[in-house]
Amino acid sequence: AAQSVIVYNKEVPAPESLEDLASETIHMLADSNHEHLVADPGNEAGPIIQKHPGLDAAGLLARVESGEFGYAAVASNELDLNHVFFPKVYEAFALNEPTDLVWLFPTAQDDTLVQAAEAFMERMNNNGTMAQLAERFYGHLDRLNYVGARTFMHHVENRLPRYQSLFQDYAEESGMDWRLLAAIGYQESHWRPNAVSPTGVRGLMMLTRTTANYIGINNRLDAEESIEGGARYFRMVHGRIPERIPEPDRTWFALASYNVGFGHLEDARRLA
Repeated sequence: AAQSVIVYNKEVPAPESLEDLASETIHMLADSNHEHLVADPGNEAGPIIQKHPGLDAAGLLARVESGEFGYAAVASNELDLNHVFFPKVYEAFALNEPTDLVWLFPTAQDDTLVQAAEAFMERMNNNGTMAQLAERFYGHLDRLNYVGARTFMHHVENRLPRYQSLFQDYAEESGMDWRLLAAIGYQESHWRPNAVSPTGVRGLMMLTRTTANYIGINNRLDAEESIEGGARYFRMVHGRIPERIPEPDRTWFALASYNVGFGHLEDARRLA
């Protein structure tokens, strides 16, 4: 279920109703269903509606985050998906009650497409695919708070550019998405090439001495060597995960193995 909500930049006054937004501009996506909830043809002092054909929900929220837009109307599910990236965007109030998200089909005498869609959705629900998708896209939404989000965005702007080309080059060599490799580096060290843990792991990708020796890395505190080693090591542990485990679960297991070691992962799997 989802509903239309008003969001605002935390630097502007927080509205409690549309009356508080009289003569203010409310930004929204073109062809959205928010307009009829905001518009009041009989009220000349009502909010001003500004539609943006070239933006998606993330682009709209980014402009609220930056302060370019003070207020916007968005779908609550889009806000849920993106709010962690825009910690200065606050939800003010809802414009309607939550409604189910549905598929629409043209009216026609032949309803075979509708029947096929219903069978598809039933299959997705019965085999657990729908639950997996819900967990994949919405299960993580409460795991990063305001401080964590601001810290992450600061590091994206100030640290990631120094190493992005290295992540891209060595991810391509290892056949993986560079963003996944960069995410591993952030989780391990917050992209600090001189990071050292009490357990002896070192460097941007936090490699143990044994791992570094095994994959041919000489200097764990050298950012390029560390990223190269991290890419090699991830592909190695990914290859050790049984092929019977489908994606994306196989990658999740590989990530866990990278962090805690393959032996501990196997112990956990056996206990489960």
